[in-house]
Amino acid sequence: MHRVLPPLGEAVVVDLGKDASLDEIDTYVKQSGRRRIDAWITKWTFRHVLLKRAYTRDEFIRMAAQSQLGICQIDCAPIGLEVRLTKPSRVGRESPNVFMVDRGTNVPSALAVAEA
Repeated sequence: MHRVLPPLGEAVVVDLGKDASLDEIDTYVKQSGRRRIDAWITKWTFRHVLLKRAYTRDEFIRMAAQSQLGICQIDCAPIGLEVRLTKPSRVGRESPNVFMVDRGTNVPSALAVAEA
């Protein structure tokens, strides 16, 4: 991503969170208004394919800290994460600034990435 983004360019990753519970997935699928067979296929896919390959918030924080991208904002939703990575405006970079935003309150809180 870093190679193709212009300075201050932003990459957005929307992904299922590995820590999403089966109850949260069931609620999400129920609220999506899918018909019975579509709902069953969607639940099966979430449970048996997507959860196994999903990342946790902490794994995204570690990846952001190791990347050449400057700012990482993580928005947590009930079953997923929205990760926004911004390329710095200059070539030299400092450690990324990682923020987690609680979707319910929209209040960002800085996370320590030195340990990640």
